[in-house]
Amino acid sequence: MIKYNIMTKGGIVLKNKFIEKLPKLAISISIFTVLSLMVFLSVNKNSVPENTDATNQIKGVVTNYFNSEYESIKKGKAVNVDAIIGDEKLKEYVNLRNTREGLWYKKLNYGLTNYSIKINYSSINFNGTIYNIDITKDTTFSFDIDPDTVSKEWDVKHVITLKKTDNKWLIDSDKSDETSDLDEKISHLKEISKSIDTEINEYNDSLKTLDNPMKNK
Repeated sequence: MIKYNIMTKGGIVLKNKFIEKLPKLAISISIFTVLSLMVFLSVNKNSVPENTDATNQIKGVVTNYFNSEYESIKKGKAVNVDAIIGDEKLKEYVNLRNTREGLWYKKLNYGLTNYSIKINYSSINFNGTIYNIDITKDTTFSFDIDPDTVSKEWDVKHVITLKKTDNKWLIDSDKSDETSDLDEKISHLKEISKSIDTEINEYNDSLKTLDNPMKNK
């Protein structure tokens, strides 16, 4: 290594000291860059969604999935979910539930005046073929019979899996308290659908003794 002595007003500066440190600094930067790239690739493979378009699409599917119940109540008839759910059993349950909810409130003549669903994404993981999503859901809603009474559900947890079918992301499973035993819930919904008019009459009779009908519901 060639050493250069440079005279300055303050004394002698050995330029070779900087020359000696430069390769070490370059090596340190290179190692840091490689390590950073390895970490990024690892995170990108396991945690980061496939791409922005796919992420927006699956969020849209999840939003429609949760909105379907309240839209069914609002319209007085079931909002079909065949286009957003791939699993047949889950699809059957949600369609039965939406039918029941829409018909129940329509027969009671309760109009849904407002509802709001906030979906909080805890994680979105893509493994090459499926998305696994952890969320919590906050919901508020009210009816025209008593618009000042607002019902609330907070921090409802769901673990949702989506798979791609015919270039569309469809919900394959939903693990939550609501869907803990689909066979039992499907059977129950089919049974009570046969006697909805009787239930409505019994419910209306019970309301006659109450000052505020919505308190019981």
